[in-house]
Amino acid sequence: MSETRFHGARVTESTDLVTAINDVDSSVIGIVATADDADAKLFPLNKPALVTRVNDVLGKCGTT
Repeated sequence: MSETRFHGARVTESTDLVTAINDVDSSVIGIVATADDADAKLFPLNKPALVTRVNDVLGKCGTT
């Protein structure tokens, strides 16, 4: 069976750590989103915001 072709960039970093997950996916994504009720300190208007851990900002992103 032929291998599925991947269109795009994929980066995988192998680690020597003793964990259940041996490979870390270090791909980078960019998201442009709007939310009227997002935390203004964390997401200032018309300024890019760096998010390195999604779980840290989930409650501050707003719901609209």
